[in-house]
Amino acid sequence: MGISSANYLPKEIKESQVAEFLKLLGYKRVTKSHFYFYDDNNLEQVTPIVADIVRNKDKELKVEITTTIWRSIFDHNVHNSTIKQLRLRFGGHFVSAHGLNRYIVFEDIIRYKSEAACYLAYFHFKNNLTTISFYLDNQKEALSKYKPLPRGSSSPFSTSVTIGLPFLVSILEEYLRSTYIGLLTYSDKKKEIFKSSRISNELLYDVTLKQSTMEKVIAQSKSFQNIVQLNSNFKEIDSNINFIDLLKRTQPRRKLLEKLSNLIENRHIIIHQAKTIEGYTVDHFKKDINLIETVVSTFYTRIRTIYKWQKPYL
Repeated sequence: MGISSANYLPKEIKESQVAEFLKLLGYKRVTKSHFYFYDDNNLEQVTPIVADIVRNKDKELKVEITTTIWRSIFDHNVHNSTIKQLRLRFGGHFVSAHGLNRYIVFEDIIRYKSEAACYLAYFHFKNNLTTISFYLDNQKEALSKYKPLPRGSSSPFSTSVTIGLPFLVSILEEYLRSTYIGLLTYSDKKKEIFKSSRISNELLYDVTLKQSTMEKVIAQSKSFQNIVQLNSNFKEIDSNINFIDLLKRTQPRRKLLEKLSNLIENRHIIIHQAKTIEGYTVDHFKKDINLIETVVSTFYTRIRTIYKWQKPYL
């Protein structure tokens, strides 16, 4: 599913001319006729904008442009701008879902700056959770036959979900780091945080190559696995963001902070000691998935409340 449009260009226009122009607009070439626009360092961009150059049977040249239904206002603006620039440069006409020579209308929540960046972090987190759910769904028949083996024994299914546990923790870590980057990028405390950060020359070199940003390399220099340290990371941006206190106060009977600490500790055992967690089953894994989802949703809700942002549709 996506939002699409088509620019119909005069027959005398060559594909090579359009290809060069798309590259000038910032599109990257994948094949002779397939291009995309995406910048990993742009925190307001959710999905790529795709452009395909097509010559139909009537020799008419067409440029099809598509974004996904999850597009941000930034993606939307790039899409409409590409339509406009193609028409100004080559002439012809265009068609969208709104009609002949009518630009696409954005009908979703408009987010800019840190709101867009934090939404992007949450969007990627939800997609990563879908990957895990897809794995479990495909193993449903096999898992239904799974029976715990005697103590000291290990089932292949138990082993597989144990291996999946570090991935689950890494999803949380990546979400927290991306959220930190989104907040830091637009924070008025950025200068002070820059001064106090210790960054390796190798990471700084990536910035000079435009392969990263200062905010990203600062985030890479900080820990988001240690709960005390990640709590401190966010508080240096905004004292209202208290990860530890939030988990303690949210549904106290569920003991979210204690369970999360245990989950991270199990991750360290698997990674650093090359051990599986004895007695860890598929049901435990499902509960840990639910735990991570609850922690992230609670944290994202808190940030939206602090800054008075709108609720996502995800």
